[in-house]
This record gives sequence, C-alpha cells and structure tokens, in this order.
Amino acid sequence: MPRHDSSAGKPQKKSKNVQVKLAELKKSEPTLSHAERLKQINDLWKIETGKKKQ
Repeated sequence: MPRHDSSAGKPQKKSKNVQVKLAELKKSEPTLSHAERLKQINDLWKIETGKKKQ
C-alpha cells in the first residue's frame, strides 16, 4: 500500500522524537554502558520505523 509522503523532504519529526527519547534515556539511566545504550537506541529506531510502516 502506498504511503503518502507529505513529509518527504523533512524527516525531522521522527528523528526529533528519537532524540527526545535518547535524552530521556541518558537522564534516566546514566550508568548504562555504551553497548547497552546502542542496543536501546537500535530498539528505539525499530519501534519508530515500525510504527511508521503500519
């Protein structure tokens, strides 16, 4: 099914959303190792892009 790309030239909304979540992550879990944080970032992206596809 075709997805309407009204926001074709401006994908900031999604990345801003992720940036906000990342900031919250850093605040809430400052003791996370780099690898753990990367894994959570990866999960966030999967969630964000998954939401968009549905």
